Amino acid sequence: MKATDEQINRLLLEVKIVYAKAEKLFGRTFPQPTVVVKDLGRTAGQAWYRENKLLFSETLYVQNEADFLADTVVHESAHLIAGILFGWSIQPHGAEWKAVMLRLGVNPT
Repeated sequence: MKATDEQINRLLLEVKIVYAKAEKLFGRTFPQPTVVVKDLGRTAGQAWYRENKLLFSETLYVQNEADFLADTVVHESAHLIAGILFGWSIQPHGAEWKAVMLRLGVNPT
């Protein structure tokens, strides 16, 4: 399924909102990630630390837009934010990532 330009723009805006919220909560700036929307199979999203890149599944986004914007965008963004805050050797879904998720107001799942 292909996302419309409007849907892509909503996704990009949500990433910016998450990062703005994180900057306010943590009192620092974070480099804005590159965002890629493409078919990722059954994976909803991926965070690529070295490239500061977020990848999102186009098909899963289109099928579940509201949940995707509310949860998946925060989930993947929290990986990059936690890595910047605590270093890249943290566990992907460890205590630091969970703490960032909770500070952003989303259940760490």
